[in-house]
Amino acid sequence: MRKKAKKTKLEDLSRYISKCIYCQKEIYSDHSFVALVKTLEPITHVYAHYQCMKDDDHSRAEDKTFEQHNY
Repeated sequence: MRKKAKKTKLEDLSRYISKCIYCQKEIYSDHSFVALVKTLEPITHVYAHYQCMKDDDHSRAEDKTFEQHNY
């Protein structure tokens, strides 16, 4: 009896998403990344590695010249 070939599931594929807005490295679907809305009409997104965004947020929090909101 012949064995069937294993089908590749879409979850198993690593697809190119975009370049990171912080480090300019390529982002693939198996990386940890976030999508940020760039415009609403028509809706477009920019992408960033999660760690790059987290590092930028941390550096902005430490920067005393950056505006801080007190809600």
